[in-house]
Amino acid sequence: MPRIAIIDRANMNAEQARVYDTAKQTSGIVGGPYHAYIRLPKRFEASQNMRATLASGPLSRREQQIVNLAVARHWNARYPWYAQARTIGGYMVGRA
Repeated sequence: MPRIAIIDRANMNAEQARVYDTAKQTSGIVGGPYHAYIRLPKRFEASQNMRATLASGPLSRREQQIVNLAVARHWNARYPWYAQARTIGGYMVGRA
């Protein structure tokens, strides 16, 4: 059982549904921390916009992962660390 209950699309209010549908159509990314963010639609939308902005920047995917790992390590943020580390070359890179 997740710590935060996942809201089904059918049970979202109008604003939650709007940002969810937009994210689903543009990036397709609506899982992970976005399950919590959907409770605050403006936060969800801001996170989606920030992710898209960073993805379209000059850093390669590998460089973006290194930045994400450095920030997650600095803040001892275990979920983001795990989410990034598990995708690098198919193996874990240490622990947070």
